[in-house]
Amino acid sequence: MKIMGIGTLEFLIIVLVGCAFGVPTMNIAEKKGYNRIGFFAVGFLLGPIGLIVSLLLPDKNQAKVSAAANNADALMKYKTLLDEGVITEAEYEAKRKELL
Repeated sequence: MKIMGIGTLEFLIIVLVGCAFGVPTMNIAEKKGYNRIGFFAVGFLLGPIGLIVSLLLPDKNQAKVSAAANNADALMKYKTLLDEGVITEAEYEAKRKELL
């Protein structure tokens, strides 16, 4: 029996190879905060190129952690300024609400 002009065995090999690249590509991209299904398709269709693309993607989760750390650092600076009497309690509370 032929599927899309190729034999059944060849078709199964193509699907298995596609899945062999699609699943790791999907898992890597998901850990970095990207869409699972989209990157499964990228890995399935592009094979090793899709896998390389997922490895080179920036980590979206790291940006969130970095922003939270920056807010925490800024809040500590404003707390220090409050303790030193440079800013008022109202100014500190306004900044705290803005950062949180």
